[in-house]
Amino acid sequence: MSKKKIILVAVVLFMFGLTTSSFAQMKCAGHPSGGHKHNSSVSTTQTSQEKAVAVGNKVCPVLNEKIDERNKATYEYKGKVYNFCCASCIEEFKKDPQKYIKKVKEELQAESKEMQHKTQMESEVESAGDKDVHRGHQH
Repeated sequence: MSKKKIILVAVVLFMFGLTTSSFAQMKCAGHPSGGHKHNSSVSTTQTSQEKAVAVGNKVCPVLNEKIDERNKATYEYKGKVYNFCCASCIEEFKKDPQKYIKKVKEELQAESKEMQHKTQMESEVESAGDKDVHRGHQH
């Protein structure tokens, strides 16, 4: 391989690395401590005697962003496992857990209401089947 090709490949790989790193930092630029790098599959826990229960939040309580499963970080607090968009948000959570737990509860309640509404609508559509209606459309 010629020297020019080797240098070109090295430059391309270097630029790709910078772009990937910059994207991860930009994604959480709104974090109180500024941009930060993500570590995939980060999990931080407090020691507990019992098996922790996953809360199942899909939105980071710190940044209010949808959690990307590839970069998700988790933290166990008082027997419950909370999800975050990145490890830096866990540090913010530790400063005032109750503030962020309240946000998670609100998210889960809203999600539950949405599911109940959806189930109710599906039930109404099914019961309307006797009236020659199929999934909200007249036949």
